Amino acid sequence: MANIARDQASGQIQIVGTYSTARTKTSFIPVAIIGNKKIGPGPKLVYSKLLTYAWANQAPTINRLAIDLAVSPHSVRNYIAALKSGRPR
Repeated sequence: MANIARDQASGQIQIVGTYSTARTKTSFIPVAIIGNKKIGPGPKLVYSKLLTYAWANQAPTINRLAIDLAVSPHSVRNYIAALKSGRPR
């Protein structure tokens, strides 16, 4: 598992080591999504999970997303709407 260390002199954060399942169980969110201040963390989390489903060639449902992300189906619908519109939620 990777460890996070902060260089006290520079204040930079450094990731040390590797995460053993990174190649098979990780999805990477495009920088354009991560850096978009109009999109909140919930929609970004849904985006990441949707990438995981796509990689596995699975069709998610609102209920499955809600269970997998430990949020309500209502929240998932709001997050998806925010992703579509680019509005924060």
